[in-house]
This record gives sequence, structure tokens and C-alpha cells, in this order.
Amino acid sequence: MMKCSRLNTMETFKNGFSIERDGKVYTLTEEEMSDFRFLDNAVDGQSYLDVYHNHADEDEADVIDLIRNDEEICYNLSQSVLDAVTADTGSIEYEMCQKYIKANRNKDWYISKLKVVWKMENEIKWEVVEELSDEDGTPNCWAHKLGPADYLYITHNYKNTFDVERSAPSSDSGIATIKSFKRFNKAKRFAEDLINNYE
Repeated sequence: MMKCSRLNTMETFKNGFSIERDGKVYTLTEEEMSDFRFLDNAVDGQSYLDVYHNHADEDEADVIDLIRNDEEICYNLSQSVLDAVTADTGSIEYEMCQKYIKANRNKDWYISKLKVVWKMENEIKWEVVEELSDEDGTPNCWAHKLGPADYLYITHNYKNTFDVERSAPSSDSGIATIKSFKRFNKAKRFAEDLINNYE
């Protein structure tokens, strides 16, 4: 796996690529970065033509010889190949994102982060309901005490959504679902709005 030097990160790269030479740091301008990307893609297009050249007939070979050094043609060829290759990759990107999220979800640093008592500027505290955590310790439920025997919960359920729930002694389960969210942060924000209005 290749990692870049700390001179460049994903965030700094958006503003230009930096190099260090003779003790000095040089950062490419936006225009220079654009030229770099253009030529990088053009070289890819040229390589596609060179590979095809091995299978081309005489007429095709003559055309390749004429256009392989044309930067714009090679760039456009590269982009056309990329467009064709990525035309139906939305689901693949989604699946790969899920794979990497799942692989990193069980890492110790993630579990530790989730097990921290959540605290906002308004001092709202959330405590992990340990008995509902996964075997590896990954939390699935957080609780905030509203009053005696009255709790508000955020529960990660089997549908992979986050339910905002409240104690409901009159119901069979003792808990009533108020609203479901696809993301934890949205569920937490909604729940804390309820808490602020309650208090």
C-alpha cells in the first residue's frame, strides 16, 4: 500500500500538490494542477493507442502514428474509456464503501469512540446500554435519562437504521418508537431537540 509523504494530504492536495527540493517547498498552482491532470490522462490515452497498435491493421496503424502524440485526442480517448468503464459502477462503489465501513467498524479505535459518553455543549449525556452491544463491544443503543423510569433511547436496529425511542410503560415492549433515521447523527440531533424541549 502506497502512502504519500506528510507534505501532501487529501485536503492540501485540493489546493495544489507540493514538492520539496533543495530545502524549499513548491506548491503547484491551480492552473499547473489542471495541466498536470490533463497530461496525466493524455498519457493514459496514448498508452491505450500503443497497446491497440499491436493488433491494428496497416491502415489503423498509420492513423495511430498520426494521432498518438496529439494531447487533446489522447486526453479525450482516456476520458471516453473512463466514462465507459464507470458507466455502471454506482452499485460497485456503494458495495465497496460498505465493505470498508464494515471492516473499520470493528476496530478498537471506533469502538472506543462510540463507547464514550456523548456530551454536547448543552451537557446532554448519552450512556451506552452495554447489554445491547454486539459481542465485540460495538454499541447498538444509547440512553438519556429524562426522569424517574423515563428514558430516551437511540437504538441501532436490524434494519440498519437508528430509532429514537422513549419509555412507554403502557406498551407491551415498554418502549415506543418516535422516529427512525438512516444516520446516527441525525437521530441524535432529533433526540436532543426533544430533550431540550422536554427540559
